[in-house]
Amino acid sequence: MQISSPTLALVTPLPGAPTGIETRGKSAQGAPANAGELTPARSNVATPATVENDAADSVSVSAQARAQETSNAPAPVYAEIWKGAIKVAQVDIHGHVISLTGLVSSGGGGSIAGPLLAAQRAVQVAQQVGGEIRSAGQPVDGQTLLMRARLAKAYTA
Repeated sequence: MQISSPTLALVTPLPGAPTGIETRGKSAQGAPANAGELTPARSNVATPATVENDAADSVSVSAQARAQETSNAPAPVYAEIWKGAIKVAQVDIHGHVISLTGLVSSGGGGSIAGPLLAAQRAVQVAQQVGGEIRSAGQPVDGQTLLMRARLAKAYTA
């Protein structure tokens, strides 16, 4: 296996710009004049101009823009309803039901939106289709799910 030399120059120096160590000058004491600087031997990348503007140094995002960013994010799944090996529906943390098979009508929150409503909706949907509730991948009965929601509400309020 032989490696041939490249036919094109990989990097060309900038016109009029000194390159390499040999182009550094000497000061009166004999030390290199720009010893603190490191210049690449060859470079075809132009350095960006420095902007002296205070507005360019800081960026702020308005509250409205932050609200729009968070409003598009999907709500976390609170529980899943399974019938056999098929996932029938999902209930998010706000109590919205998302039907995945069409067996359940999709619906949304209420006046007490939160984990308690989500637990109640999950129990209702599971009873309606005759399936089981899974929370974090583990099967959970309705009473346990409701108790978890009540405890979470009691300790976070």
